[in-house]
Amino acid sequence: TGLCCGPHQLAIWPIETKGLCCGPHQLAIWPIETKGLCCGPHQLVIWPIETKGLCCGPHQLAIWPIETKGLCCGPHQLAIWPIETKGLCCGPHQLAIWPIETKGLCCGPHQLAIWPIETKGLCCGPHQLGTWPIETKGLCCGPHQLAIWPIETEGLCCGPHQLAIWPIETEGLCCGPHQLAIWPIENKGLCCGPHQLTIWPIETKGLCCGPHQLAIWPIETKGLCCGPHQLAIWPIETKGLCCGPHQLAIWPIETKGLCCGPHQLAIWPIETEGLCCGPHQLAIWPIETKGLCCGPHQLAIWPIETKGLCCGPHQLAIWPIETKGLCCGPHQLATWPIETKGLCCGPHQLSIWPIETKGLCCGPHQLAIWPVETKGLCCGPHQLAIWPIETKGLSTLCCTSHQAISDLDTK
Repeated sequence: TGLCCGPHQLAIWPIETKGLCCGPHQLAIWPIETKGLCCGPHQLVIWPIETKGLCCGPHQLAIWPIETKGLCCGPHQLAIWPIETKGLCCGPHQLAIWPIETKGLCCGPHQLAIWPIETKGLCCGPHQLGTWPIETKGLCCGPHQLAIWPIETEGLCCGPHQLAIWPIETEGLCCGPHQLAIWPIENKGLCCGPHQLTIWPIETKGLCCGPHQLAIWPIETKGLCCGPHQLAIWPIETKGLCCGPHQLAIWPIETKGLCCGPHQLAIWPIETEGLCCGPHQLAIWPIETKGLCCGPHQLAIWPIETKGLCCGPHQLAIWPIETKGLCCGPHQLATWPIETKGLCCGPHQLSIWPIETKGLCCGPHQLAIWPVETKGLCCGPHQLAIWPIETKGLSTLCCTSHQAISDLDTK
């Protein structure tokens, strides 16, 4: 038998055994007459086939007799109960069981609610079970507020204590508290404000362009609001965009488009990338490269297999993708190995340190580093204070200085 345990990782084992991947390159096998499960990477647990088993956490196998039911109610917390009853965890270490011929639900920690199976039930808050006849519908409209209504109608809460019901052959919607709007099912409907239901024919499209302002248009076209009372529609085989109030721009679907300012639609070939570098300034570049605006009229492009950043107007900096980079000022790109951390402690001042430590600038040219298992704070120039991670320290005020810089996790 065989199984992939990751890319290029085929695991095979004898057919008379069972096997499972417990992580990349981690095949676990066990005798076929037993059961097995991964409780974490490199953690195979096996148990007798005549019992049931479950992981209640890493390295935590729980097993129980097959003629009972079992569930984890937390780490190391297996709960088991008779198979002829129902069970549920209502919190850590809190197993609730009840007769199988009834229904049950947790309405909070240690709060099991049970009710007859021939009724419906719902929690409307802690310790608040609401039940109702199965041939009706029910809904909570707030704490202690169960609303029930006939099954042949529709219902909705339009606020606390506010149940609205309507005929099932119509549509309904709340347009505000105590405001149920209903309309014929063969139409569409939408609230364009409180007390403002608008309906329109189902074979058209509709949209609110403001309070009391329903716009409808033919279903075979596209539509968009370009401002209050301003519906713009265009052919479905084109693209469209609002470039300002009353300003619809449309263009061929096989191209890309962008607004570079009011009344300024820019379009370009779909096989390229594009960006606005200012009003009336569309920049386009080959899709197999990267691009960025380094100022008005200043498009910078670079190879896709590298990283890039603007370090000022007209100043594109690029560096290898397997390193990290940062601008430490105009014309000042700093790069460093990806397996370290780095920070600018001033113009032309890159500081780097091991990734397994923490670091912070305590002033120009002043990098402070400390062990990752502690906390640290600058209490002034050249003044690093460190303390155990399991204690508290002053995070915004130092007792010996008016200066404080917060403990950071930098790049």
